[in-house]
Amino acid sequence: MLLSTGTVRCEQERGLLIIPPLKWGERLLTDEENCQGYKIAAARVHVEYAIERMKKFEVLKYVKICQMEHIDQVLVTTSFICNCQRDLIKD
Repeated sequence: MLLSTGTVRCEQERGLLIIPPLKWGERLLTDEENCQGYKIAAARVHVEYAIERMKKFEVLKYVKICQMEHIDQVLVTTSFICNCQRDLIKD
């Protein structure tokens, strides 16, 4: 893992974790850091709504242990169906 300026890269898993800027002590956030924090928060809300929508399908309660090798395909298909529905957040 590499950590620099609020970004964690997980090279083995090909993932990226973006952490919002933090306020330390008396130091105030700059306008740029504030804007970045709002963008990250908006993305987090969007992801939470997407996860909630996928949970409402309740597909996972029908997946048996012997079918776990296909779980990636199940989740990708469920994600596709969720993405074809109406917008998660109205602009």
